Amino acid sequence: MVEEMVPDKVVLAVEGMTCSACAMRIEKKLNQLEGVVATVHYASERARIVENQQNLPLSSLIQVIEKAGFQAQELIKVVPTSKKKVLWERLLFLYAVFASICLSLPMLVSWSLSPLWQFLLASPVQFGLGWRFYRGAYFALRSGTANMDVLVGLGTSMAFALSLLVWLGSWQGFLYFETSTIVITLVFLGKLLEKNAKQRASNSLQELLQLQPEIAYIERVGKSMQVPFAEIEMDDIVFVPAKERVAVDGVVLSGMSSVNESMLTGEAEPRSIGVGDQVFAGTWNGDGLLRVQPKAIGKHTGLAKIIQVVQDAMDSKPPIQRFADRVSSIFVPTVVALASITFFAWLFMVSDWQVALIHAISVLVISCPCALGLATPTAVVVGNGLAAKMGILIKDAAALETIASLQVILFDKTGTLTCGTPEVQHVEIMPGVAENFLVQIAHSLEKHSNHPLAASIVAYTKDVVFPLEVEDLQTVPGKGVVGKIADKTYFAGKLELLQENHIFFPSGTLQKLARQGYSLVCIANDTKLLGVFCLADSIREDTQVALQDLSDLGIHFAMLSGDTQESARKFAESIALTDYTAGVLPEQKLQVLREFQKKYTSVAMVGDGINDAPALAGADVSFAMASGSRIAVETADISIVNSRLQSIPRAVLLSRQVLRKIKQNLFFAFIYNVVGIPLAAFGILSPVFAGAAMALSSVSVITNSLLLRNWKTKDKE
Repeated sequence: MVEEMVPDKVVLAVEGMTCSACAMRIEKKLNQLEGVVATVHYASERARIVENQQNLPLSSLIQVIEKAGFQAQELIKVVPTSKKKVLWERLLFLYAVFASICLSLPMLVSWSLSPLWQFLLASPVQFGLGWRFYRGAYFALRSGTANMDVLVGLGTSMAFALSLLVWLGSWQGFLYFETSTIVITLVFLGKLLEKNAKQRASNSLQELLQLQPEIAYIERVGKSMQVPFAEIEMDDIVFVPAKERVAVDGVVLSGMSSVNESMLTGEAEPRSIGVGDQVFAGTWNGDGLLRVQPKAIGKHTGLAKIIQVVQDAMDSKPPIQRFADRVSSIFVPTVVALASITFFAWLFMVSDWQVALIHAISVLVISCPCALGLATPTAVVVGNGLAAKMGILIKDAAALETIASLQVILFDKTGTLTCGTPEVQHVEIMPGVAENFLVQIAHSLEKHSNHPLAASIVAYTKDVVFPLEVEDLQTVPGKGVVGKIADKTYFAGKLELLQENHIFFPSGTLQKLARQGYSLVCIANDTKLLGVFCLADSIREDTQVALQDLSDLGIHFAMLSGDTQESARKFAESIALTDYTAGVLPEQKLQVLREFQKKYTSVAMVGDGINDAPALAGADVSFAMASGSRIAVETADISIVNSRLQSIPRAVLLSRQVLRKIKQNLFFAFIYNVVGIPLAAFGILSPVFAGAAMALSSVSVITNSLLLRNWKTKDKE
């Protein structure tokens, strides 16, 4: 049987990592395989295979991870930790707490405990609960690296061995069984708190996953049944009961209801829907029963793609993480060297090798690269979760970091600053023509056309009660339509259509309207012009507020448009925008962007169409309106799911908050070690206090990242 080859971007869940050095070791081993590019993340406990050019089987990749001393399995096949294992760990920890209390009592009260009892109490902790540190240290040293397990294992083993030598040998001194026991207990407690905090940090992703219903109600081959979410097929008819989540992206076949789409759009107000309307997976149905024809199921739904983007972003590394990775790679060897220096310095000064050894143990125990490894990814995880809730999908952590330093944002006009659909702005009626008659003729002709301008006119004139019957209707490609109404010929279309049919029109009036930037649809009979519908793309309702917010953030913005100079100028004035370039073709947009990049260090592009793709790809960071083309959305670094421009300044604000948290976390991690290691080396901190400090370091960093969850933007009214 041939094993299935591993596709690109497969994700493996990795168990057993105790610090960022472990993640770096696995990443190094995987990347040594020919044609494999992998990233491993300590915070999310995942390994992402980005490239697998040799099509290595999954078992080969897992084997590499297991040889490094860890367990791995494909993320979609993750089996929860067995209850027996969890129970055993809890019992060991409770025993460790009990042993720590018993061993520390003689230091607090006038009560002595024999060396034998101290040994019996300490041994299960040292070799039971502490086995994970020995195992991790063994595999790390075997791979030629060192991690936190080496520090903890070496430090506690030295304290335990010293106690044995004093007890069983002829050496004079104190017993330190309580030191090794308490240190292991505190470090393990820190890991439990860290695990819980990391879980809370990734809750945003779990909340997205919970939007997928576990079961669906379907009609298949004429029979109604209930199936798991993953077993829905495209040919099924899906029922969505009241107060249930929609399981697919699809079209309503029957039923009326209201659907809460806040998870997609950020809008809390439910949308009324009926036959022919679209619904999306993960949205919440109101009070009506809906029958839905699926258009996308499973991993192809919009919700599934959102979840995938969030997962990808959480597993990516921003540039600032590289600095922490470089420090972590040399951290443990440096600490071991410092501990050795501490030992020999104290031995030289006090001539007491036991005192020297205890201070060296303190240096080993207090030092931990975990806080450094968690500083960046925990903030990124929380930040991306917040962004997803706001309707902003950030595809990788590098983009999240870049947004914070944006200097210029270039906007496409149509579909970005505007809604992308033309609307009737004005109707010019010729003298002697009744408005109702003009509207009735226009509606009767244009309802037979598929042109976007025609659709806008039909929508504008929809209140016409009695549309007229049209005979001999003809479509003139690219120019308009012609038809007979009550045996008289009428025209609806461009000026060229009138010119070709020798129809009279006041040229001055039409030229004046054209200069104002309108798209013109002329309505005429076979002799003269009756009226003109003036259409223009409407400005998004939040465009001006979004631009003002960007200005307040110190970001310069400009518009790129394919419109004529006059049309672009008129539009720019309407939104108080002073920097714009008109008449640019798709490839020219990229050229304009390059010119901005010569003047500024960080330039973003915002677009929605295929014609924006080159500029989106060339920008330092790019935004795409999700309502736009698929190519634009796939090319951009950030997708604005709710299609609201205000999401862009929100993304900038959030990015700055995330970057601030990362810098705070790195500062805490460095200061902790810069202050803690000297205190331990100078004998001010005992191993017990050093162990407690180490346990709290990682927890404090994660807690600081979790505070980001309370951050909210304040939108302007």
